[in-house]
Amino acid sequence: MNRLIFAVCCFITCSINAASDKMFDGFDSAHDACYAYSYGYKGVEKDYAKAFKWCGIGHEIEKNNSSTTLLAELYFFGYGVDKDLKMALDLYAAATFSGHNHAASMFYYIVHIEIPEQFNAEQKAFALKMLKLAVESGYDKAKSLLDNHESNTAQLENKQLPKKI
Repeated sequence: MNRLIFAVCCFITCSINAASDKMFDGFDSAHDACYAYSYGYKGVEKDYAKAFKWCGIGHEIEKNNSSTTLLAELYFFGYGVDKDLKMALDLYAAATFSGHNHAASMFYYIVHIEIPEQFNAEQKAFALKMLKLAVESGYDKAKSLLDNHESNTAQLENKQLPKKI
């Protein structure tokens, strides 16, 4: 009886694994496929159309914040889809709220550097707060952005001070 149960379990496991291989183009998850096609990883060529498909599935179905971030990157750069900074910002925001440090950095980048004229002081302060949280988490790219922000802020403050006569 135990051998029969074991055999049935093995059959089910093999069937599920075979189905998932077909389901995710041979990858373990939609996110794995998303990443592989985005960067040409695990023996596949970069294919932004496939990356867009799998990142969308990773975002919508798996609720994977890394897939959401990669989907945002595709919109940000216009890879496999028309460039759309609004959509990129919305996706980066969603991943930021899930604690994704790179998404927080890119959220800041869009708000403060890419299209700052479209945001008010409160929105910019929020983006800066998210960047600082990414820095506190130890994300080096966020630290670099924050250092640049602080340097630029100091330069602006120095320019606005009246010169002593």
